Amino acid sequence: MSRRAEHLWLAALLLLAFAHGAAYALLVPLWQAPDEPLLFEYAALTAELGRVPDASDRSPALEARILDSLGENDFWRYTIGSPPAHPPRSFAESDALFWMPRQVGGDPPAYFVAAALPLRLLAGWRVTDQARLLRLLNVVLLVLLALCAYGAARELEAGAGRNPAASLGLGAAEQERPGPALAVAVTALVALQPMLAATGAAVGNDGLANLLGAALCWVWLRLLGRGATRRRIALALGLLALGLLTKRTLLPYAPFLTVSAVLALLRWGAAGRRQGAGDRGQETGDRTTVSSPDVSGLRSRVSALSIQFSALALGVAALMAWGASQFDWGTAWGWYWYGGHQPVARVRLAGAHSAALQVRAGQVAVYPLPAVAGDRLRHGTLRFGARVWSDGDAVGRLVVLRDGSQHEIRFDAHHVPARVETSASVYGETRSVALALAADRGTLYAADIWAESGDVPLIANRALELPGLREGALLAQALRYLRLQDVAWALAAGQVGRPLPERWGALLFASFWGHFGWMSVSFVLGSPWAWALGGFCLAGALGLPLALARVPPGRARRQLWALLGVCAAALLLPLIHAYAMPAYQALQQGRYLFPALVPLALLAAAGQRALVPARLQWVWLAAWLVLLGALAASALARVESYY
Repeated sequence: MSRRAEHLWLAALLLLAFAHGAAYALLVPLWQAPDEPLLFEYAALTAELGRVPDASDRSPALEARILDSLGENDFWRYTIGSPPAHPPRSFAESDALFWMPRQVGGDPPAYFVAAALPLRLLAGWRVTDQARLLRLLNVVLLVLLALCAYGAARELEAGAGRNPAASLGLGAAEQERPGPALAVAVTALVALQPMLAATGAAVGNDGLANLLGAALCWVWLRLLGRGATRRRIALALGLLALGLLTKRTLLPYAPFLTVSAVLALLRWGAAGRRQGAGDRGQETGDRTTVSSPDVSGLRSRVSALSIQFSALALGVAALMAWGASQFDWGTAWGWYWYGGHQPVARVRLAGAHSAALQVRAGQVAVYPLPAVAGDRLRHGTLRFGARVWSDGDAVGRLVVLRDGSQHEIRFDAHHVPARVETSASVYGETRSVALALAADRGTLYAADIWAESGDVPLIANRALELPGLREGALLAQALRYLRLQDVAWALAAGQVGRPLPERWGALLFASFWGHFGWMSVSFVLGSPWAWALGGFCLAGALGLPLALARVPPGRARRQLWALLGVCAAALLLPLIHAYAMPAYQALQQGRYLFPALVPLALLAAAGQRALVPARLQWVWLAAWLVLLGALAASALARVESYY
């Protein structure tokens, strides 16, 4: 195929991607994409404040304008069946009608900072018009994503160097005139994937995250196929940093790109040492004895190892010192003052076996349980107790907070420690649970704090030996970003040992291909598309070992294994999410795989093409395009009929 024809293919696919994304941007009513109202609030609040907001920042006027737009665009009719008799004027009021998770202070800020720029310039526009503009800008990102997919596929085909067709095990006839069939197939899948277009065209950070995932794949394949240069390493790490500041779904790339960068640095260092040894050998000329190069080489290796060991030791020491500086040794792990993230004071009194919380009159110390705890506690009984005392007479309360309600027990505290406890039922619809210790009069001390529900321990660090993290500490932000505390709780509470929600794998597969709106417009489950798409994926998986076997050792094989690694990590992420997040968040999250869509598409296309004889390459491509075209058209028809 000529270069002109190839460019025409690419232009047609990019136009197709734009048309597909624009169709969803126009067809799906505004605010009907998952979390769209609260994602818009994040961007608009960033524009209004001129900085990244935190969870405590609110704008009543902005909330009222967004809620007016929700009413204008029939949000309530689509979600609860009819407009409310008394339209809400704040998100707190709207949560009673239709609960939406707030994104401010939760999601990374990169997309919202970028989206705030046009919103700041167009501050006089109505909220409805601003939101439609953000949708249109995300459609443009979808086109760029398709372009990155094409570049990544061509990079994979070029992985074998001067004979690009050989990198995918093609026949001799096809190797003579390699065409862009693989690139066309991969780009078509990206351009016609229904859920990618639907979520990418909505207001939110998915569009940018998906684009950065595709760009990372392209740059990484180029790095593996053409060699690591400082510019390529810097570009890959820069894209990774921007991706991690956009959405957590870019995490699967982090370990692989970091390892690639470290290996490149080690290779450069080894090459430099070899070059230095060669230069010294040339300088000595004929006067060099037989044993001298060996001694010199040994000294050089010992010196290099000493330098590396010293650098490693210094790095470990610096990391330990930095880690120690992140802790506030006078506070307790997991406890915060009510209404914020400031850790609660921890003291060690004379003669005490362990540390104790110190709560003064008027203060309320809160231990928030992770969101996944709500699933384990629903329809059950929670027991909460502690050993309490005071340096005088004091009055306090043990409190169980459940969403907006609370259950409490009052107690008197004296010099002699006494055990107090309470129990509370957790309702079926409870989403958040927290435990609290309040001091109404005097100063309270509490130790041996415990909470349990059946056989599930709810509080870690009951002896209060672990110190808390400083407010605003980088380590605290990293733990919240990675949600490691939720994962740790799921492990400690035996959550991982429980079965996943019913049909979780089927729902993940179906929501990857088509589960629109607020995850209520199902397209795949219960339809013939489930079998067709299952066979499509199975064909790619069956052909992949054959593609790997045909690839000669070298760059192309490294590229394929790298793609497999990223895809495995991407699949692991929603699995962890399913255990560490509540069921209502864990289900139907196939869109979390979209930053790895290009690697998945590359592996599926390479695997399928390995099963097809070279002379039938274009027949396979035509069948691929027909299937994806029918998929996209059917999904659009399903969405159109729903709305």
